[in-house]
Amino acid sequence: MIGGSKRVLTSQMKRELRRRGAIEPVIGHMKADGKLGRNHLLGTLGDKIHALLCGAGHNIRLILRKLRELLLFCAPGACRPF
Repeated sequence: MIGGSKRVLTSQMKRELRRRGAIEPVIGHMKADGKLGRNHLLGTLGDKIHALLCGAGHNIRLILRKLRELLLFCAPGACRPF
């Protein structure tokens, strides 16, 4: 799709644009919060590896956040039975 062109959007194009709109903020946060704005790996393979590492780092941060919440929930003396 070319920006500014007058074209009728199909339903598939609309779905892809909505999906892209949902993914872009996540990519922005990964690059900003994970300090991953610059790719120092060479070539197409380097781009693929960089994308995988960005995703892995993002997932690890999410897991650590959940573990931190669980640790605070089950702090010594404050642990509640399920």
